[in-house]
Amino acid sequence: MINKDMNPKGYKLTSDDLDPDKFQVGRRSFFVARDLQIAEATNADFGMVHAKVIDRAISTGWHYHPVSLQIIYVLKGWIDLVFEDGQKIRIHAGSCMNIPPGMIHNEIGTSDDMEVLEISSPAKITTVNVEAPVGLPAYAHA
Repeated sequence: MINKDMNPKGYKLTSDDLDPDKFQVGRRSFFVARDLQIAEATNADFGMVHAKVIDRAISTGWHYHPVSLQIIYVLKGWIDLVFEDGQKIRIHAGSCMNIPPGMIHNEIGTSDDMEVLEISSPAKITTVNVEAPVGLPAYAHA
């Protein structure tokens, strides 16, 4: 029995097995993702998806996500990102990245086998597309 004092929001126990049929086209046409049922368990306070590339990305374009939490953990391959301050970072298998709320970024490349876990709060991530920050290239969109 769940201790209600420790679980005032009524979060539920969930489990998800790897089922290839659960992958669907994600937020981007070149990724597929499967929902790991964390949104359902946490009343959409948090979300977690397993995403993988199906068509190697050139660039997502400059954007940000109006979320309070976005964490990426790379399971396979790598992903290159550039940020509003000009930093270019490659994260690879075993790497973890926290992207602060509202930070403008652009995914500019991936390996052919890239797979990530993405954790967010709230569960639903929306994307706000923006112009390239002053002094930074637009990069080609996928």
